Amino acid sequence: FQTQLTYLVASSLKSCSSDIKANIESNTDYNELIDLIPRWKVNLEAYSYLVHVLLFFQQESIHTIMSHSTLNRKSKGDSNTPTNVELFRKVINQVESLCESIINVLDLDLKVILQTTPEKDLFVTLFTRPLHSLMDVEATVRIGSLKMLIQRIICLSVKNHGQSMNIQTSIMSDLTYFLHLSNFNAELLSLLNTDFQFTQLTEDVLKEISNRVFSSKDTTGPKAISAFLVKLSELSPLVMLRQMSQLITLLNSSIITLRSALVESCGNIVAKLIFYASDNSSQRQDITQQQIDTLIELLEERFCDSNPFVRTKAVQGCLKLINLNVKFNSRYKIRFTKLAVRSLSDKSSLVRRNTIKLLSQLLLKHPFAGIHDDQLKLGKWLAYSTSVKKKLAENNNNGSMVEEETARESSYDINESAIDIMNNSQSELNNPTAVIKLKLMEKYYADAVDFIKDMHRAIHLVSVLLFSKNRNEVLEAMDFIILTDAFNLEPSEKAIKKMLHLVWIKGTNDEGTSIASHLISCYKQLFFSVPENLTPVAASKYI
Repeated sequence: FQTQLTYLVASSLKSCSSDIKANIESNTDYNELIDLIPRWKVNLEAYSYLVHVLLFFQQESIHTIMSHSTLNRKSKGDSNTPTNVELFRKVINQVESLCESIINVLDLDLKVILQTTPEKDLFVTLFTRPLHSLMDVEATVRIGSLKMLIQRIICLSVKNHGQSMNIQTSIMSDLTYFLHLSNFNAELLSLLNTDFQFTQLTEDVLKEISNRVFSSKDTTGPKAISAFLVKLSELSPLVMLRQMSQLITLLNSSIITLRSALVESCGNIVAKLIFYASDNSSQRQDITQQQIDTLIELLEERFCDSNPFVRTKAVQGCLKLINLNVKFNSRYKIRFTKLAVRSLSDKSSLVRRNTIKLLSQLLLKHPFAGIHDDQLKLGKWLAYSTSVKKKLAENNNNGSMVEEETARESSYDINESAIDIMNNSQSELNNPTAVIKLKLMEKYYADAVDFIKDMHRAIHLVSVLLFSKNRNEVLEAMDFIILTDAFNLEPSEKAIKKMLHLVWIKGTNDEGTSIASHLISCYKQLFFSVPENLTPVAASKYI
């Protein structure tokens, strides 16, 4: 009976709203609509009240199903009985049919029919209040179709019918008591920002979060808000960026989850800004570059946070930026390398393990493979640097002309044609353009030498971590040392010899990988792997 009644009410309300919309669009003269408005108002209010009542009973039905499921889980261990599942699906289908009719109503220009604000607000809350209560049940949030319908209803009520304040109150209440609604509310605000071009509600919610005082005894609120901020930074990073000046106050909070969430959010926003900067004009790039610099400085500051979980989030944020498939400024990589080498001495094994991952990616994507090959033998790069300095010493009179030009360079765009300058005659090097390239090459080689020396220090520190009691850390250290050997870094040879003692280490890491078996695979990769293009005879000679 309830299914038939739901279908009857939903179809009647949908038909009523369609007739009203057609009449409003076809009659441009307001006087012709005056006689129809009272009848429309009575019909809309009657059907809407019936929808409200049906939603209330359907909400009660869902709560009953969930309570029975909990009892079954405690007693029999199987909460998803066929009867419960079938009944739950039936109720969800009824709610979805009502949501579709509600969307038709909210598409109307309600101020024509409900001419006072309190009257219109009361009418809209007939729909939004029971739907919000319905989302308190975690199982309903997992139904994708229902979730999208409810989010669209809430967006329409905010954009077209002035319900921003009421929805803001509901969102803050959700973020206080319900962990499972963090992603739902972030997706809701993202939909409102993108499809409805209404960012005010998101900004108001973020302002309220930044001004909120959290109790040390409150556990649910900070966790829910942390998950919300991280998800929102992934979905609407540019909107969140506008409120970062206020959200930054959360870094002073004593609650670890909030600090961790804000650091992770900064990483997500920077990643989006880098994509954004690569697609815009040079003027817009300058503005965005300032924002990127500020947020990256914030990430770098958190390397020194008092809590290891926050420091780990900072390391992971830098790792995410390094792994982007777009051009990333080389000077950031050099700065990250210095911070990572310092973090190898961190007291927390979690921080050290993630730092080794960051160093591995920095080495794999190092910015010094543009002119020469990607090998990082220190002696070779010192020779390059000395040669450039000697050429510049011969042209020291032109040096002052290009200092400012060199200082403006933020990344290495030197191509192989720059090497030809090294072979030019003295008269050709008097050209200011050639001198500028030489100055850039001097900086390029100096940074390369500095980077290689940092990697040498990293190898020495990582080789000490081979004796760590943390199995995961040992495995990461082994992989890093093998990687450094591939780039011809000199200290890797001693570090590889230090790995030999690990053959006697028993135990596995969290994933069940044995230390001894991983050591054997590392040595196989070092001494028995050959390039794929070699013939069998050449391969045997290579080994």
